[in-house]
Amino acid sequence: MNVKPPLTLEQYLGELDKLDVSFDRERVKKAYLFAMKAHEGQLRNSGEEYIVHPISVSLILAELRLDEDTIIAGLLHDVLEDTPYEYDAIANEFGASIAEIVDGVTKIERIKYESKEIQQAENFRKMLLAMSEDLRVILVKLADRLHNMRTLRFKPGPSRIATSDETLEIYVPIAHRLGIFRMKWEMEDLAFRYKEPDKYEELVNKVDMKRREREKEISSMMEDISVQLDEMKIPHTISGRPKNLYSIYKKMTFKNLAFEEIHDILAIRVIVKEFEQCYSVLGLIHSRYKPMPGRFKDYIAMPKPNMYQSLHTTVLSENGQTFEVQIRTEEMHQVAEYGVAAHWKYKAKQRGEQVSGGTDFNWIEQMMEWQRDLENPAEFIDSVKMDLYNTHVYVFTPRGNVIELPDGSTPVDFAYKIHTDIGNNCVGAKVNGRIVPLNYQLKLGDMVEILTSKASQGPSRDWLLFVQSSQARNKIKNFFKKANILENIEKGKEMLEKELRKYNLNLKNAFPDPVMKDLSSKLTIKSLDQLFSSIGYGGISLRQVIPTIREHLIEKDDQLRMIRSPKASRAEGGVVVEGMDDMLVRFAKCCNPIPGDQIIGFITRGSGVTIHRSDCTNFSKKSEEFNRFIDVEWNEAQPIAHTAKIKVIGHDRPGLLGDVTAALSALKISIRGLSAKVNNDQMASLMLDFDVHNLEELDRAMKQLKNIKSIMEVHRL
Repeated sequence: MNVKPPLTLEQYLGELDKLDVSFDRERVKKAYLFAMKAHEGQLRNSGEEYIVHPISVSLILAELRLDEDTIIAGLLHDVLEDTPYEYDAIANEFGASIAEIVDGVTKIERIKYESKEIQQAENFRKMLLAMSEDLRVILVKLADRLHNMRTLRFKPGPSRIATSDETLEIYVPIAHRLGIFRMKWEMEDLAFRYKEPDKYEELVNKVDMKRREREKEISSMMEDISVQLDEMKIPHTISGRPKNLYSIYKKMTFKNLAFEEIHDILAIRVIVKEFEQCYSVLGLIHSRYKPMPGRFKDYIAMPKPNMYQSLHTTVLSENGQTFEVQIRTEEMHQVAEYGVAAHWKYKAKQRGEQVSGGTDFNWIEQMMEWQRDLENPAEFIDSVKMDLYNTHVYVFTPRGNVIELPDGSTPVDFAYKIHTDIGNNCVGAKVNGRIVPLNYQLKLGDMVEILTSKASQGPSRDWLLFVQSSQARNKIKNFFKKANILENIEKGKEMLEKELRKYNLNLKNAFPDPVMKDLSSKLTIKSLDQLFSSIGYGGISLRQVIPTIREHLIEKDDQLRMIRSPKASRAEGGVVVEGMDDMLVRFAKCCNPIPGDQIIGFITRGSGVTIHRSDCTNFSKKSEEFNRFIDVEWNEAQPIAHTAKIKVIGHDRPGLLGDVTAALSALKISIRGLSAKVNNDQMASLMLDFDVHNLEELDRAMKQLKNIKSIMEVHRL
């Protein structure tokens, strides 16, 4: 292994000089020598001297143009954790401000917890607390994690995956909310590289090929825009930037797209001097290239919570290719790249003033307040990530005040944002003067009015199914938590008993000591009544409880726990399993069998029998495990609706989607899921999930859809 020596003092100071940061040479020199002495003899997994890591962390902080104290704290950030030196030694040598930062970084991961969920939740809590007291603590921690990700190749495989998961779960959302996108993108791509190495390499190659294919076109667009801006006497810089790999991968995964269907892997960025020039550039681009409807966003007029400002528009080139264009000033660009680090104004530390969040970061205190009542670690983590990571929509009160909410929010989210009492007494809503259902998704610029009643009995549990903000979700849960404990216990028992029946389990025997011990560790519950109550008011979900119960009560070896019967009997879901009574049955989502299909069963480990279509491609891959195949057949005496999935392809036109849904409605078919997209050739592709009782119903539905004008193809998935 080729081990590089650490930067010498002269080399380190030279790197700081290149970054054009202001610092006291003697003070930084003193910190370098202190850290070098403290870590003497320590090595990293790479075989390098340990001091390489703190030097690298301090240089990352310098790249963010942070102040001298933060850069020094980067050099010293592991001294309290990994060496005999204590807080007073740092405070005496470098002052209380630096000692507090180093101590804050150390506290984040010093306490270890029995459960991974509790550990992660507590790390989140401590990071939020650190952000509310001194943001520089988190900036040092982010720099520390970034360098650890850069050197992750020296860790063993399982550790790489665990570190990558933690990076995506905790550090990336925080970098996102603080607007430090340069750091966020690099951490995402590094985590992706180690978590999914094969997919990462495949995507690298595809992006490189596509980039080279489109370089000529994007260069032509950039040259055209630049020439026009020169004629308008607008000083500018223009560049093409590839989207980061992980964002492309997420888009492919979440939208179920092939790489070839992703068109905006490159973005054009125009940076100008003055605020007003941004809109002049936008006008020019829209006059020369066709803007795509609904793809313009003005983050200058309405900045993101992390202070990001820019104009975004997506346009079509002359060849019909889509390109995203971002327009911003130089100052906005600094904030876009470095987020809070670029914006942050430190107070005069010589006067002993505390560095805290300030009014620009009230969301940190708000988040701390909203999460305070959450006892369940998993719920806390989900709630914080929702606040950190959500994109936002901006709407108006009747008086014209701007309200910021997570994307997809409803009038109920709006009501709780205004006041808890307004949310609890909400009985209806008007949007832009019209009555709308409470699950209506608010759009940018909507004017929202909440209708309340003193006679209201409080929120509905159903609201938890559609609210988007953790603030609304937590306040609704808190209402039910306080409303009636006995009612919550009974409600929780009822919900749990109903869910357990699906797995042929009963409430009476579901909680032996090992189950309770495991649940107590994972969910911090102390009694069954507390568990039932938490389920009843929504504090704990069934999906957090059922897997643990099943893990303990269903045998983990190859043979399922089952009761043999001399004759076959009807199993759950309208399927007869040969020779087995009360067998747990589930239907494979890869092929979605419905009555009339030829089917076969596959005995899983711990989850009963999975029913596949005989022609399922996934099922054929299991041919080596023939001893786990089992004969099954449909029970025609038990007609049960099953979900079918189909794909509809046709020429896009106004009203196409309405005609498709109307055709199914005429057959009294309930649609469970629908997604649609249109490509550059104006070909529409619709994915439909709907319930049918048998193959005959499905054939009738597909024939009806084929008769619709402009539909070219209908096939089953």
